[in-house]
Amino acid sequence: MTWAGVTIALVGALGYALGAALQQFEAVTEGASLKLMRRPRWWIGGIIGFTGASLHAVALSLAPPGRRAADQRGDAGVRGAAGGDAARQAAAPGGDPGGRSRWPSACSG
Repeated sequence: MTWAGVTIALVGALGYALGAALQQFEAVTEGASLKLMRRPRWWIGGIIGFTGASLHAVALSLAPPGRRAADQRGDAGVRGAAGGDAARQAAAPGGDPGGRSRWPSACSG
């Protein structure tokens, strides 16, 4: 699935580039005005660019779940005797499992 997503993303990027190039060519030739609306090549460039954006959305839907999904499940890649507790303990303020700060109380204000 991942290779299909990468391939679709590359084709989508090519669509973005080709669509932008067609629209830029028409804008330079005709000038940036409402006359562009009458140019079929400008519309074709817009359609190709929109198709590229759509292909990127499809490619993202084929991507494997990211690290955030793993964090929400509780298995953030930290394994061992503590299970997933090591990640939660490391995330405590100051890195202390008890939630105590590393700084002496005189420094805390």
